[in-house]
Amino acid sequence: MKVLAAHCAKAPPPFPNYTSANAGSIASILRPPIRNGLSHAELKSIWSCPPPPIFGPRKKPLHIACVFPQRFRKYAKTQPVSFIWYTSNDELEDERQILFEYVEEQLQKGYIRRSTSSTASPILFIRCKTRDLCLCIDYHGLNAITKKNRYPLPLTTDLLDRVQGCTTFTVLDLKNTFNLIRIKEGDEWKTAFRTHLGLFEYTVMPFGLTNAPATFQAFIQDVLCDVLDISAVVYLDDILIFSHENQDHTALVFQVLEHLRAANVFLNAKKCEFDCSQVEYLGFIVSSKSVQMDPKKLQTISKWPIPRTVKQIQQFLGFTNFYRRFIHRYGEICLPLTNLTTNECKKSFPGLNSNALATFKKLKLIFTTAPVLRHFDPTLPSTIITDAFDYALASVHLQPDTDGFLHLVAYYSHKFMSSEINYEIHDKELLAIVECFHDMRSWLVSSPHPITVISESLKPSLLHVHSPTQSSSSPLGYVPL
Repeated sequence: MKVLAAHCAKAPPPFPNYTSANAGSIASILRPPIRNGLSHAELKSIWSCPPPPIFGPRKKPLHIACVFPQRFRKYAKTQPVSFIWYTSNDELEDERQILFEYVEEQLQKGYIRRSTSSTASPILFIRCKTRDLCLCIDYHGLNAITKKNRYPLPLTTDLLDRVQGCTTFTVLDLKNTFNLIRIKEGDEWKTAFRTHLGLFEYTVMPFGLTNAPATFQAFIQDVLCDVLDISAVVYLDDILIFSHENQDHTALVFQVLEHLRAANVFLNAKKCEFDCSQVEYLGFIVSSKSVQMDPKKLQTISKWPIPRTVKQIQQFLGFTNFYRRFIHRYGEICLPLTNLTTNECKKSFPGLNSNALATFKKLKLIFTTAPVLRHFDPTLPSTIITDAFDYALASVHLQPDTDGFLHLVAYYSHKFMSSEINYEIHDKELLAIVECFHDMRSWLVSSPHPITVISESLKPSLLHVHSPTQSSSSPLGYVPL
């Protein structure tokens, strides 16, 4: 408590000197092929505990917390007194200890300082994946009045498409990522939070701010701009480095490490994997030929308790929707559950009926036996099988392998809109083809081969659809029947 006591008398400078912890030894696995002037000391520093943010050779962005003035005045006046957090109960002793340790550590690093802000957000404790208590700041009120940064986060499917044909992978996990970016001077007071220890505000970007992901994504893409989509992809703090069989993978890894070192970005050694033929990335198991669901995620689905509220149903569907490309007719299967999330059901939730309960159990079973998907190969022809039902449409994307057999690339399905449900079955089948081309356009538009479309209900019709570059009569490249 020495640091906390010192801050009671006088606030520290924003970024005091900070001594790094002992460097990790994982860098030794990359010791032989030192290239491009990266020394052992510099390499080890990438694994060490990061010091407070500093402006290195590359200028780091500032996080600007812009708020709507009128909304902020209302927000400041309506904050309830209960936002303040006390620990007067013996049962909260663990939370008290965690709070003391957190405040002292953040003060020592210069990440927070004492504040005289006119407003503040509450703190709360949640259970992490390891079941340990973690302290969080509840910025719901501040986020509601913040002007949104629309910088886009990359789509997972787009990132996975980049590794088609690659044989070697390296995964890097960044450490304390958001804390590497300063809060713009004059905006620190907006991040204030209060505890029984006092009022504090951040000098660096904390977790929980609505624009934090967009700010960091812009920063890390600027850091890796020279290698982005060439030998690496990045989603926030997760970096995937990939190489083809005829490329020097180690050289590509060092190229990325040099960019990170120049920007004073540090790695979490325990979560990094080097020189692998198969890696886990963003919830998927990625290899040279295929993509499959992470078994750990499947365990989460198999152990999911029966939903009791509309919100719990939405949480379950949101989790399973992440893997919908692995499940045939996903949109049709989920209908009994989806129908329970309407506004009428939200007002008076009737509970899971027999159909919804059967669907819930069926989804859990399907996910445990989900197939392995192949990477899309633009050099191979595509076969698409579509089908339409009363309330949903579905399609299957297939490509041949060297053995001549067709292999799964992706599934697609979704529920019909209320106006589309009344379409004739012939029109529904055509709509299924159009929607499928919409979803897979990024793949099909670059294909030099004819695309074979087989419609289940339009048999014996077999449509040979030319490449979109060859067919100018349709914006999607499909031929109307």
